[in-house]
Amino acid sequence: MRTFGGFFLLVGLVLALVNFGVWEGETISSVFFTYWPAILIYFGLVGLIGDLVRRSVMGAFWNLVVLGLGSFWLLDNLDYLGNTSWSSLLIPGALIVLGFLLLFGRSGKKTARASIRYAETSVAEDSVLENLPQPAKSLQPVETDRVISTKAGELKLGGPNWKLESTRIEQKMGTIRLDLRETFIPEGETVLDIECKAGDVHVYLPDGLDVHVESRVKLGNSRVFQMQTPNGQAVYQTPGYDEAERKVRLHILVKFGDIHVTRVG
Repeated sequence: MRTFGGFFLLVGLVLALVNFGVWEGETISSVFFTYWPAILIYFGLVGLIGDLVRRSVMGAFWNLVVLGLGSFWLLDNLDYLGNTSWSSLLIPGALIVLGFLLLFGRSGKKTARASIRYAETSVAEDSVLENLPQPAKSLQPVETDRVISTKAGELKLGGPNWKLESTRIEQKMGTIRLDLRETFIPEGETVLDIECKAGDVHVYLPDGLDVHVESRVKLGNSRVFQMQTPNGQAVYQTPGYDEAERKVRLHILVKFGDIHVTRVG
């Protein structure tokens, strides 16, 4: 809503300047047809800032495309491009977009969930075990043949149809969202090694699930339930984890970015 509010405020100011003769010789229609690409620039810039904050690579890329198109159209309307042919700009741009998608398009398993509801539950003080070992500086490969690896984008895992088993999850750049709220938890201990070089890792756990979490961020923050550690390291284990019949062990390593582990009701 704030985005639309800013847009309508900008349009209102432009119309006021035209109606009061500040822009002499300009009519509302001529102003609109000249400066309408500013709409694309505005929304592209707002979207780009939001995607950079969320570290959404693909979102930032498409907003850059919108921002670039708006800028080209505005410069063309203002005659700053001279006799530059649009084909000389659009054809190379289309090839660059196609190549980017083929090289860095999202892959790997992902859920069909369109949105995720956030919520947090309090963690009892005795749930945090201070005598646990510190997180390892590097992740050791989990003893499983199952490896999920992607290059860039947003990787979504979990859901009722996702098979939970010991897995190593690797992401070079982007966001990993692991949602175990509706996933069947098998008996025994399931180990998930998650590594992201640049981006965020979000893990959503159901209430009552016994977990052991070791997280490490080289540059960024690590938030495990209500624990937020400025040094980027966190260790958490639920009471009775060793005796639990169904439990999940999480090893999370992020080089640049943030880690968020929450319980969602």
